[in-house]
Amino acid sequence: SSAICACARAGQPEAAVETFKAMCADDSVEPSSVAFNTALSAAQRASDPVRAAEMVLAIYTLETLSLQPDAWASAAALRALTRLGQRARALELYASLRPEQVSPHTVA
Repeated sequence: SSAICACARAGQPEAAVETFKAMCADDSVEPSSVAFNTALSAAQRASDPVRAAEMVLAIYTLETLSLQPDAWASAAALRALTRLGQRARALELYASLRPEQVSPHTVA
């Protein structure tokens, strides 16, 4: 998590995302929800909104991820799909979420 935070603070969202992906690929490291949300937050701050949305989705949809995204992470993925013009995919994702993964009071 510290390396991801450092990348995010240094204004290097791509490095934060790549660090998170490397954590997920390493069987000896279990990424935390803090690392997951920090990588998502860094991706959202990328200067190119389309690239930011793509990075958010790349993190959110990692098949090797054992954690379940929380309401904040799910909202980030839904926003990313909407920004990419993929409303149908956003609706599919929303329909697949469990109640604890979505909140009408989540501030995004």
